Amino acid sequence: MKRVAVLLQWALIALLILTIASPASAVSGGGYQAGFKLWRGTEGGFGGRTLSGVSLASYRAPGETTLGPVLMLNFATVADGVDPYPPLGYNGHNFYNGGTFVVGEATSPELVTGFAFNEAIASWNADTPDGSWIETL
Repeated sequence: MKRVAVLLQWALIALLILTIASPASAVSGGGYQAGFKLWRGTEGGFGGRTLSGVSLASYRAPGETTLGPVLMLNFATVADGVDPYPPLGYNGHNFYNGGTFVVGEATSPELVTGFAFNEAIASWNADTPDGSWIETL
């Protein structure tokens, strides 16, 4: 019986230590903060952007019933792309497959976070025509 009491005591001490060192208590006193900003074209999310080589256009996605604003290349104002590496200079390959390409940019307004940060993760969902892509910088 005494052995059970000792085991129970140790179990309670372990539970107390785990409770004190739990992630919930660490978060409440920690300095980690996160922020999130959602920009949606259908909700005016492209407003205030600086556009270069792209234009706002209305587009109806396959299977959709409503038009939505999208960014589309404006071939009258796009810039020719330049591969940042010489031929075969990117690990023995061409960075942009050796083909010619054009570049358009949409730069958002500055986002004030309200707290110091050391990392930002940009994420986009995009539908692009075959042979094209987007880059998030």
